[in-house]
Amino acid sequence: MPRHSHRAVQLVQLEGWVTRYFNRQTRRRRVQRYDNLRISRHDMSRHDMSRHDMVIGTTSCLFIKHLMKRLERIKSNRYLHRPKRRTKAEADALIPRWVLDDSILSDRNFKTLYRLTRQSFTALLHLIEDNPIFYNNSHCPQRPVKRQLQITLYHFGSGPSHSRIRTAIQFGCSEGTVHLYVKRVTTAILDHQDEYIQWPTPNSLEYRQIIERHHLKYGFPNCLGFVDGTTTPVYRKPTEQGEQYFNRKSNYALNTTIIVDSTTKILFVVAGSFQSQNQN
Repeated sequence: MPRHSHRAVQLVQLEGWVTRYFNRQTRRRRVQRYDNLRISRHDMSRHDMSRHDMVIGTTSCLFIKHLMKRLERIKSNRYLHRPKRRTKAEADALIPRWVLDDSILSDRNFKTLYRLTRQSFTALLHLIEDNPIFYNNSHCPQRPVKRQLQITLYHFGSGPSHSRIRTAIQFGCSEGTVHLYVKRVTTAILDHQDEYIQWPTPNSLEYRQIIERHHLKYGFPNCLGFVDGTTTPVYRKPTEQGEQYFNRKSNYALNTTIIVDSTTKILFVVAGSFQSQNQN
């Protein structure tokens, strides 16, 4: 089961307390309105009880105000406890040597860390390095695009956990920085999606070549591609209809369907459907 952060747990608890308080207050007002119709205004016992209820209500009101302030404070901050800020020299000292100079890595180690060969990594870097998302009008420039790509690929290939804190520790940065770099690189890659993932136009030259290649290589007539599905784990349970994303491997994940040709070129991809549904 995915583990929630301490911040997420506190948010759920505080929101639950506040919601239950207001629900109780709503029910209590309904009961009081009903009692006021039955009890005389000059009933002293009722007057003493109302005074007692007033004291309890004031105490509860102060407590709920404290909870609401605490809830707003947690929502306005990414961390419960802000980590200590490091200078650039201190941060660089925590970065492993192979991050700064990947030439010391063997080809096998490089592919294990980033799940790409050196040639594919370089090609992907050249493809996205001119994207405007990596440049801002600020006196504090972003980290090199190569560093952001390294962190993103390492995070993507970190296994089922996809833990941001593990990636942050490995590269000597914060969890928020990992989240920001992954978002930037993903956006830059998706900007080129339509250039590389295209369904062949019917009766075009590419269309006929794919069918002929599949027929000659595998003996499948009129075969355009091969379809398969996989699961894409998500960081934690989605807030809306989260139980629908729970799969047989006890993870929360999305269904992904991909169609490729005989050269493993992706022709079509769709992702985002629920896990808990019939595979028809």
